[in-house]
Amino acid sequence: MLRRDLPDAVHQMRVSARRLRSGLKVFAPLIDRSWATRMRDELGWMASGLGEARDTEVLQARLDAHTAELGGDDGARARALIDTAMQSRLALARDATDQVVASDRYLDLLEDLVDGVRRPPLTSRADRPADRVLPGLVAKAFDRLERRITGLSLDTPSAQWHEARIAAKRARYAADAVAPVIGSGMGRLAERLAEVTEVLGTHQDAHVAQTALRELASAGSASGQDAFALGRLLAVEQGAEMADRRDFLALWPSVRKAARRAGVA
Repeated sequence: MLRRDLPDAVHQMRVSARRLRSGLKVFAPLIDRSWATRMRDELGWMASGLGEARDTEVLQARLDAHTAELGGDDGARARALIDTAMQSRLALARDATDQVVASDRYLDLLEDLVDGVRRPPLTSRADRPADRVLPGLVAKAFDRLERRITGLSLDTPSAQWHEARIAAKRARYAADAVAPVIGSGMGRLAERLAEVTEVLGTHQDAHVAQTALRELASAGSASGQDAFALGRLLAVEQGAEMADRRDFLALWPSVRKAARRAGVA
């Protein structure tokens, strides 16, 4: 069973799984394909099993903070509905997390990862000089991000912004991984991309919050007054989502500049 006294343990496990999966994708030409594919699948399974608990905690904390902005009866009504729904969801999610970490499949995954560190299943391309191979792989990840970003505007559907977020994480992790060997330019790019993933992460949180609020408002147990309070909170989340989009669009030119300096754009 996962220890509850380890602060942020689930979050750190998920971040590690995302970084590993991203690295296995970006640096695929350097790693045995069958092994990398199997590890990505297993890490995806683990992250999915751990995800609901962490996502619910983040969602509840965000919505509770925003109910304070409403104040009065509306804030109290919205918070009561949110906390009841989130605690029920969290109990189920924590059970799912415990099942993952108690499973033989999870232990097998850990053993395979340790074995991979001890005896990396590398391809012949991994024998080439790092400065000739790694920048090109980061450039490919950054190009994928640029394609996802092209055309984004304040009115673009949330799903497309989410795709950009996924691509930004992959490019960030790639730049971060090679910076110690390639140099400070790549490190500065990783820093700029970290800002991008932060903005796009809170943007996604706002979108998820809106979905949750609509579900609560449409539940049969929600009264007219409850629905009104949730509607006010929905407006707060919509405003936050638009603010994040404006922040991203203002930030992107500096990221592009850092990418050129790092030689990947």
